[in-house]
Order: sequence, then C-alpha cells, then structure tokens
Amino acid sequence: MPLSTLTGIKNFLSKFHWFTALLLCLVVIAGVFPIVTWFSLHAWYWVNLIADGAALICAIVLLPLLIFRKSRHYAATGFLYAAFLFGLDCWLYSFVVTLEILGPFWLVVGFLIGGIGVFPMALIGCALHRAWPTFWILLRPFAFMVIAGIISRVASQHSARNS
Repeated sequence: MPLSTLTGIKNFLSKFHWFTALLLCLVVIAGVFPIVTWFSLHAWYWVNLIADGAALICAIVLLPLLIFRKSRHYAATGFLYAAFLFGLDCWLYSFVVTLEILGPFWLVVGFLIGGIGVFPMALIGCALHRAWPTFWILLRPFAFMVIAGIISRVASQHSARNS
C-alpha cells in the first residue's frame, strides 16, 4: 500500500475515534439524564436545607474560629466543605431551572460544557424569560460558594504561614 493510503486510513480512523467518543458521551448523558433529573428534583430541597444550615454554621461557628491562630486550619477546612455544599446546591437548582425554563436540549448543552455549563444556562434562561427572582435565587448559593472558597483559601494560607 502506498504511504498516502495508509495516511488516509489513519486520518479516517482518528476522525472515527472522535465520532465514537462523541457518540459514547451522548449515550452516557442519555443514560444518566433520568437519574440526575430524578435526584435533582427530589434532593434539591434537602440539599438546600442543609446548605442553609451550613451557612448558619459558617457565620456563627467558623467565622469566630478564624480569629484564633490554632483553630484557623479547622475553620478553613469547614469553609472548604461548605463551599462544596453550596456548589452542589447551586448546581442542583440550576439543573431544575434549566430543565423547566429552557428544556432538555439546553440542559444537555450545559452538560456538554463540562457539567458546570448548567449554571450559565439557567442564568441565561432566567434572563431570557425575565424570571428575575429565580435569577437572584440562583446567584445566592453561587455567591456563598465563591465567598466560602475564598475564605477557605486565605485562611489556609495564613494557617500554613503561621505554623
């Protein structure tokens, strides 16, 4: 076989490989979609309730722990876990909002943007449909997540520097 034929076969197989990978991703999303939908619709209330409790614990317990040098590490760890919980709360609510406002197609588009694209899709859907109260409700756990993450990082840096 000439070299150009082998190169052509190699190029075809590499393109076929990407097509297969894309098809596999779509099959996995189609298989996981009903499970995640059920979980998001049923578990978001409880995750939101726990996240609200975590926000209260952050304000009442963890913020004062940041004052003392010996407990700063524990407060940083608590804020880190709280940031993950706020992120889960934000993602689950974004999932529900995107599904209700924009529909399953745009939810899959959000999934294809690394999974975190569900949050921007929910914000875009709220803006397009002028659902401003939902828009602001979506931004609350996102802001809590960012603030808790920043506090955790700064506190852990101060804790490492002082020990």
